[in-house]
This record gives sequence, structure tokens and C-alpha cells, in this order.
Amino acid sequence: MELDELLVQFGFSRTFTKVLIYCTQHKDEIIRLHDVERATDLRQPEVSVAMNNLVERKWIKAKTMPAVPGVTGRPGKSYRLIASAPQIAKLIAKEIHERIDKDTKLAEDIRAAMKG
Repeated sequence: MELDELLVQFGFSRTFTKVLIYCTQHKDEIIRLHDVERATDLRQPEVSVAMNNLVERKWIKAKTMPAVPGVTGRPGKSYRLIASAPQIAKLIAKEIHERIDKDTKLAEDIRAAMKG
């Protein structure tokens, strides 16, 4: 099974998966939203949401780019992957184990509640 299919099966959205894979493939580069949009064929709002999720997970770091004189609008952001692919895989595995533990406890609680 391909990596994107595995990540979707885990529960990540296809959009998040595409962005994550792009970032891991460009791990040593400065990443800009526009580049991600073009490479993944996603729209800006979708990419922004996925990038914010990656920042929240502390897998990438965002940096506001300096304003360009004479150019109006919001300053852009650049991103850099700060977690390696093996670290990300380890964190995903940890999430899987936490889900299993939570579901096991829930099943035990249901079983106990139905006895009474």
C-alpha cells in the first residue's frame, strides 16, 4: 500500500496527506505555499489549513517573510520541515497506540456498564 493511502487510512485527510508528503520530499528546502499549491494541485485555503495543522503538530516551522518595499498585502510565510520522516512515523505510531488504549478502555467501560 502506498504512503498516501496509509496516511488516509490512519485518518488524515487527503489534503493533509498530500501536503505532508510534499514537505517530507522537500525536507531540506524552504517551502512556500505557492509551491505546495502547484505541486499538489490544491487551492490556497486547503494548503493553509494543512500547513497550520503541521505547525500545530510541530512538524514544520513557519516564518514570516520580510515585507517587500512597494508591495502591499500581507507578508508571506515560508516553512521548513523540522521533524524527520522517521520522527513523524514514530509520532503517528504513538497516536495509533493511544487510540487503541482509549478504545480498549471504552470497550471495558461498556462491558462493565452492561453487566449491571
